Amino acid sequence: MAEISFYRGVDNKRVLEHYTALASLPGAPWSDSLPLARFYNELERHREAVAVWRRILPDFIRALDSPFGKEILRRDLPFAARSFAIEGDVDTATRLLRLERRLPEAGIAAQIEQWRQSVSKATGQPKP
Repeated sequence: MAEISFYRGVDNKRVLEHYTALASLPGAPWSDSLPLARFYNELERHREAVAVWRRILPDFIRALDSPFGKEILRRDLPFAARSFAIEGDVDTATRLLRLERRLPEAGIAAQIEQWRQSVSKATGQPKP
């Protein structure tokens, strides 16, 4: 982890290699994949982030009821919802934002559209 911190922002390829190795260790808990999913999100590589989120989503959602749950809600759930929204899985993004309970129901669709539009503007590519 110290090496990851050292290379973060300097050599993203190396950081991804470390996060991938951590998540791939035999017997690694699902939570070892969280840093990888978050980092993909930070790099705007939402397709890869969604692939990781899909693999761990059932355990991730179950953990919301654990003592670790408040931290997940605050830190990780918005990353997951954003990646799903940007990749066009509005149903999963909506479900995650409902679990977060931060936005009123009427604000969820607006948040998802804002995320999708921000990527469209940044890349110049329309989102489906």
